[in-house]
Amino acid sequence: MRSSAASPDCPLRLPEMRSYAYGRDLGIREGNGDFAVVAEFDDEAAWLVYQRDEEHRRVIEQLIIPVTAERHAVQLRHP
Repeated sequence: MRSSAASPDCPLRLPEMRSYAYGRDLGIREGNGDFAVVAEFDDEAAWLVYQRDEEHRRVIEQLIIPVTAERHAVQLRHP
């Protein structure tokens, strides 16, 4: 997957994003997902900017949904 939503440059495009990492599962444990994306934000308001971003929505709709059989998402707070 090559897009701004799956690129190390994504945090540079969205100043609200603190960090962004993605990659394939290491295959250490059977039954895990195949691919993960981890994005870190300062607060919920920053996450909402990301969720509403037109390019982010376009990438999801045109590139991710067509090739995704199953999706799991988690939002959490951590220090």
